[in-house]
Amino acid sequence: MIHWTTSGVVSTPTTVQIRLSHNHESSLGVGLQNQSRLITVPEFKANLQYFKHGLDTTRSIPCHSLTLSGLPLDIDLEPYFEVLKQVLFQFTTVHLTNIWQLPTLVPFEETIDRIVVVAGPEHQPQDIPSPLQHKLYCVIPLCGDPLALEQWLEQSLPQLIRNNTPIVFSYPVPLSDLTPLKPTDIVSLFTWLYPLLTTCKQTVHLKGIPPCLVPSLERLEAIRVSSKTSNRWYVDAEHQCEKARLFFPEILQFHKDDQCRFCTLNTSCDGFFLDHLTRYQVQLSAFVDSV
Repeated sequence: MIHWTTSGVVSTPTTVQIRLSHNHESSLGVGLQNQSRLITVPEFKANLQYFKHGLDTTRSIPCHSLTLSGLPLDIDLEPYFEVLKQVLFQFTTVHLTNIWQLPTLVPFEETIDRIVVVAGPEHQPQDIPSPLQHKLYCVIPLCGDPLALEQWLEQSLPQLIRNNTPIVFSYPVPLSDLTPLKPTDIVSLFTWLYPLLTTCKQTVHLKGIPPCLVPSLERLEAIRVSSKTSNRWYVDAEHQCEKARLFFPEILQFHKDDQCRFCTLNTSCDGFFLDHLTRYQVQLSAFVDSV
């Protein structure tokens, strides 16, 4: 099913992201202002019911996947997870920007399918509670000082590989306060990392950047480069239930150049953000199959 927006037609999402609060300086700010307050437990329940059952009509599609982000740092989470047990989705993901929050999720691990943890020089490694180890999904933002990131990876990546933790390198979106690496720095970083990445049992993903901006990495078998991102409904305290926003294109919009129409990866690539293209003075180009 498709959904009409002022910026064109998009696929109707089957995932809803509910941001409980704005709780960390490195969290993604959406819109002109950060979320003003915590979503209450009754509001949380109302949103779960709306997106799972309220959208189950002939004119809309219910969500089967839930993403929780912005978990409060200073309140009891049990009431929220008790509600989630009553309105359980097929797949539930929890995003953490503070890795030390992991122990607080142990009592609720049966309701969580995946835990996405941000890791990097600003996020020192912590002991992972054993009930959560097989649900962990490590996201490493490609931002900040390239040398600091390289030093951190040299120390921390071997442990992640030994633990068989799925690893995703992520290029930050323009709404973030993070300063992305230059595409040329990314190529240098992954060229240096490649011998280590080949020891991973799972494919390492580089997400959020088109393959044409890092063409030499597209040929490396141990790395999967992609800018393809699934859409989702986005809920915060100011935008709930029927007032929720589509993450793309109402919050963020991708950009494609005319030559992208001739690229063999066009259907599997979202393009890039115009802000990033302007900042680093790079251009999108087309991959064309050789005859």
